[in-house]
Amino acid sequence: CSSPRDAYNEQDISTLAEALGITDRELDPIGITMHYTAGSTIKSSIVELALEHKAYHYIIDRDGSITNLAPPDKVVIHDPATNNTHIGISFANLGYQEAIAGRGGSPPIEDWIVGPDPRNHKIKKWEPFTSAQISAAKNLVRELKSKFPKIKEVTTHSHTAPGRKPDPGPAFDPYL
Repeated sequence: CSSPRDAYNEQDISTLAEALGITDRELDPIGITMHYTAGSTIKSSIVELALEHKAYHYIIDRDGSITNLAPPDKVVIHDPATNNTHIGISFANLGYQEAIAGRGGSPPIEDWIVGPDPRNHKIKKWEPFTSAQISAAKNLVRELKSKFPKIKEVTTHSHTAPGRKPDPGPAFDPYL
């Protein structure tokens, strides 16, 4: 059996479907949980998700394009606190990984946002979200709320896992 890194084909996400954390369990969503991928590209993010048997329903790239990994009415493994109740949306974003700023479409470090890590309040630099990502996210959330009227909450992984997860981080706070 080849590894997810070997099996991935950019044209066909289904080559990794069995490795991703996508279930056949039905989801009647009441909310949306926002994340960042901590990967520099959609491809690298999907490969890492497959290695960890996790997934998101949607990943929004820096240019605003949206990759759909799973139907929004199926449970995916993205956040233990909300897997069974929320749609998972993630942004291609490095978070606070300053050492790799400027790679994979990320802006140079001098353009990053300074803010506290939600886990320990230490000040770090965070990759900003692009206006294209924010616009795409707003449209996607509106569309999902229209399709699933029970959706009443949009939250973040850092709020559902306080002290453990930093995503999507302080660079996202103004948009929440």
